[in-house]
Amino acid sequence: TSLSTTTTTTTRRGWVTVPLGSSTAGSEPTRRKKKTLQDRTQQETIALVQDILQATLEAGPRAGPTRTLQAYLAITDTVRDFLPSPSSSSSPEPFSAPVAIRKLFERLGATYIKLGQFVASSPTLFPKEYVKEFQKCLDATEPLPWSTIKRVIERELGPIGQT
Repeated sequence: TSLSTTTTTTTRRGWVTVPLGSSTAGSEPTRRKKKTLQDRTQQETIALVQDILQATLEAGPRAGPTRTLQAYLAITDTVRDFLPSPSSSSSPEPFSAPVAIRKLFERLGATYIKLGQFVASSPTLFPKEYVKEFQKCLDATEPLPWSTIKRVIERELGPIGQT
């Protein structure tokens, strides 16, 4: 029998192989080049493809294109807010990055509004102009009609009764 002269250990950055008897504590472990797609084994590639297909099936066939279109519309509407309009006599809103990002988050939907609320409630992490602008996500977001909310609930959970 032959004895191995290396061992595999985990670090904060992933798996590395180091010689037996050498210490990784307090010293930077040996770095390995990140694996590219060409470096993966056939089993790893198959597992990756299966994971992607599973996520696609769970999301539904229209999820990707639909979300991409929603993002495109949100971005174009936000940009349009700050561009001069030939059909409007009023001047465009002056550009402000915090305002533009907040408007974009509101147009992108609930998840992004939640992220905006996180920005608003984290004054030690974000610049104060962003915190101040995103506070509008706490109390000044556009309400959704009950019919929209009901449709989402019924799609996710099934029919709800009249109350």
